[in-house]
Amino acid sequence: MRVFKMSIVALALVLASACSSGSSKTNAPITKASYLAKANAICTTMNNRVKAFGNPGNDPKQLATLIDRSAAIIRQTLARLRALPVPPGEGAKVAAVYATVDTVLADTPAYTAALRGTSHQAATVAGRKLQAEQNAANAASITYGLTVCGK
Repeated sequence: MRVFKMSIVALALVLASACSSGSSKTNAPITKASYLAKANAICTTMNNRVKAFGNPGNDPKQLATLIDRSAAIIRQTLARLRALPVPPGEGAKVAAVYATVDTVLADTPAYTAALRGTSHQAATVAGRKLQAEQNAANAASITYGLTVCGK
């Protein structure tokens, strides 16, 4: 049952590697420091929303529901980050971080479906795959400077 205890907060943080919003009110390009401050602030809000769900215990179906709810928040956060102006020359790096989060979000339904199913093996396999993707997204976020998003 160890796979069932996958950290919801970690999933949220990973999926949140792409989080923030805002728009520049001037024509001056946004700096990387400003971008990171805005993005990490939005990720703080996302993390707090996900943490408020609490612990689902050892029930796989409750865990699946919690993960689905967390993923919805992360999708919203990712959209907000994508709306944030990217510092000049940083587009490819930011897009690479977003791509890692997109992968996690794309594979989350397979894991939650497996948790709701009867095959412990399917849940274990899907959970391991998702955990590896989550670790990669966290690492990409932190490396870029989205430290709150990739905790």
